[in-house]
Amino acid sequence: MTQYRARRPDEVLDAKRNGPVPPHAAVQGGHADPQTDVVRSLQRLAGNGAVTAWLGQVSLQRDDAGTAVKAPTTATPTPTPAADPAADAKALIADADSLKTNSGTATWLLKAQDLGFVTFTEGMKTQSNLEDLRDGKKVGNADPKDPTIFGGLATMHSLALARINRWIGDPTKAKDPIQLGSFIRTGSDAGPHGKASAIDINQGDFDGSADDVIAILKDLPKGSYGLGMPFQGEFFPADKNIDTMEAAEKAKPAPADVSGGLVRFTVHLYKASYDAKAKTYSDPALDTAGAAYTLLKSEALKTQLQAMRTAGTTLMIFPDNNNHLHVDQR
Repeated sequence: MTQYRARRPDEVLDAKRNGPVPPHAAVQGGHADPQTDVVRSLQRLAGNGAVTAWLGQVSLQRDDAGTAVKAPTTATPTPTPAADPAADAKALIADADSLKTNSGTATWLLKAQDLGFVTFTEGMKTQSNLEDLRDGKKVGNADPKDPTIFGGLATMHSLALARINRWIGDPTKAKDPIQLGSFIRTGSDAGPHGKASAIDINQGDFDGSADDVIAILKDLPKGSYGLGMPFQGEFFPADKNIDTMEAAEKAKPAPADVSGGLVRFTVHLYKASYDAKAKTYSDPALDTAGAAYTLLKSEALKTQLQAMRTAGTTLMIFPDNNNHLHVDQR
């Protein structure tokens, strides 16, 4: 005789959990659709209660309207623009306020040095001159409080600015700094250097062609300049120095007068008479005014100088000491 007993509550729960799922309305032709298969699998794994709670929060229906909550998409990061290698140089060019004073212009030039566009000839004290002016200190007769910008500072700024602008045009190239020499001098023979209106430039080939000097001259803005060039290379002929001409004549049995000679720091041609009794030459006297530049050896250099004059620049051209180009503003 078969005996029956009442099932414990846990046995009833297990029977409900594991028992067959009632047919779903989506069954077609004796086969459940894919959604029903998903629900049944979840019921077997998690139980009816859990599945019912989950189904209350989501939908397994197609979302043709795109209204269902979707998983967040990962945003494509915006690439960071590459740093501008010329940013500092551009900022220096834009700093027009600094150029309103001598101290500010000196500061500008020292920044140009920091950025690699200016170098200083060793032993010339040009960097220390600029540092003193920057700090408001008087250097010789040059007082940075003077409201007029010193010519030497203005020239240095123009030459450095031209090189900065060229480099900004293609910052992948190496920088080409301008080398600045003697600036402020003291003493009775300081000349334009004593007024901070001159700068010497030691950069270039002074024993060979004049191409380096021509390139520097092209960077000068229209103005009024004194240009000193050496008795070297394609510049002034050393044998036209009047002292050299006199010495060559004295070596002859009967020295003659000399003419068409050059004298350092002057723009004219000179002559001198020989005194046979005293066996000496007279002091140089004016021969041809303003003609020193006609003796320059480089035709390309003379062409550049003429182009500057045609454009409105005033030039006083004279022989100077060796191994540099002298530029003063007048």
